[in-house]
Amino acid sequence: MPDPVMKLSRQMSDEGLFVPQSSITIQNVIGEGQFGIVYKALLHNWKGYIRDVVAAKTLKGKR
Repeated sequence: MPDPVMKLSRQMSDEGLFVPQSSITIQNVIGEGQFGIVYKALLHNWKGYIRDVVAAKTLKGKR
């Protein structure tokens, strides 16, 4: 039986992994790693309604 995660990863392009910055409202810091800070954030749809609570990773020196 095929691994569902591998099947999904083959179907997604890199474009599907990124969302416009205007669709995210950054809230508070939830962690920090070697490459940057991780924030709790709200992901909005095109009408501005909240779709999901997500983790937003940033690179050091950028936000």
